[in-house]
Amino acid sequence: MGTSKDPLDIFGSEVRSLHEFFNAWFNDGTTAGLSMQDLARRLHNDFWLISPRGERVDRSETLQLIESLGATSNPGIRVHSFDVDLVTEDMIVGTYIEEHTGVEPMTSRFSTAGLIASDRSPTGWVWRFVHETWKPGSEPG
Repeated sequence: MGTSKDPLDIFGSEVRSLHEFFNAWFNDGTTAGLSMQDLARRLHNDFWLISPRGERVDRSETLQLIESLGATSNPGIRVHSFDVDLVTEDMIVGTYIEEHTGVEPMTSRFSTAGLIASDRSPTGWVWRFVHETWKPGSEPG
């Protein structure tokens, strides 16, 4: 466990460490000091990822995919992370599926949103961010 208690330091360290692992694993099959078992322990049992294509992938599928790509997929690929930022420490983050009907074509997307407590809102919550990704096959023409 890291020594810093600053959330941005912790988050930045996690992002850098994981991407160092990916760079080593995808290029030469080494693990930059992090084994696949270590990687598995760093992902919550209910972990899921939504790919850039909008496909929802669970923890097991994610680990299987990463393991299968070791030193075989794209030699020379480098994964870079930058503009690491902490949205907030005090947030409710949730996911939902949003559909737009009554128009052609109907569209559907995965959404992730963050809410922060606030006295200025009549509900007691303000929306901090929303991230939407098209569900596969639902992109408008």
